[in-house]
This record gives sequence, structure tokens and C-alpha cells, in this order.
Amino acid sequence: QYAFPILYAADLAKKHGWRTVSIIEFGVAGGAGLLNMCRIAERTRKATGVDFRVFGFDTGKGMPQAVDYRDLPESFQEGDFPMDLERLKQSLPQFAELHIGDIEDTIPTFLSSVTADAPIGFVSIDVDYYSSARKALRVLLGAPNLYLPIVPVYLDDIGVDGSNPWTGELLAVNE
Repeated sequence: QYAFPILYAADLAKKHGWRTVSIIEFGVAGGAGLLNMCRIAERTRKATGVDFRVFGFDTGKGMPQAVDYRDLPESFQEGDFPMDLERLKQSLPQFAELHIGDIEDTIPTFLSSVTADAPIGFVSIDVDYYSSARKALRVLLGAPNLYLPIVPVYLDDIGVDGSNPWTGELLAVNE
């Protein structure tokens, strides 16, 4: 789910003359996915010459409380997927950074820091809840020059039991 879109973003950036691409993971938890993105980004940089900025977004304290049935509270509970923030920070390469807090608060600040010379080229959403996915998708609402012409979006939880067009990430996408 990460290798193809990261390579795709690098190829697209190279084709259009960008030297750096920003890639994002929403829902870092323990950090396995973010560290995997970093490893793939480094290998892709060596193969293509395109640099990456990797950003991870998380509460830093596990899942928040479910808002209602659309968050599939029968599958996910408050506190699930905690993070060891200090250990993860020490494991991240210099080209990666964490944004800790409610994504509703961290996205506007993040978007104001994205520059047209390192546009967003891939977004992974693994926040489990409808309410969190709805917030995370707002990262796609910035100025058009902040994005590659095509931005793959990976949605991790569309296959979770109970997920359907009226709940979970599918509902957030439909809205």
C-alpha cells in the first residue's frame, strides 16, 4: 500500500520538475507504518533522485473517544493504538516529522507550512474512525499548488467488518 504510491509520486514529481515530495500518514500509532514509509522513501530517493519529506499525524495517546455509531465503536475503542512518542522520535530519520494532537488542529498549521517546491504526493489514512477520517481528508483542501497533479490516497480501514457507505472511512470519503 505504500511502495507503489511513493514511487508513483517520485516519478510524477520528476516528470514535472520537482526535486522533493511530501508524503503523509494519518494514524501513526506505534510507528510501524511511518517507519516503513521512511524506508521506502529512502529507497525510492536512491532509485529516482527525488527527495521526500515524511509527515506523521497522531494524537500521541491512542484513539480518541468514538463520536457515534459511524466511528464503529464495536471495532475500535478509546485508547487503542497508543504511541511511545520518545522512542518513535528517536527512530525517525531527519526527513520525517511528527505532528501530535487532534488532526483538526494540526492540519491547518501543517498546510500553511507546505511549500510548492515540495508538494504533497501521497496520503495514507489509517485513523479507523469516520470522524477522524473526515478530518484527515481536509488535508486535500489546500491551495492547488501544494499538490502533485495526482495524489494517491490509501484508506486502511475500508474493509473493516461493519464498514459500509454509511459508516467508517467510506462515509467520510462519500461526504
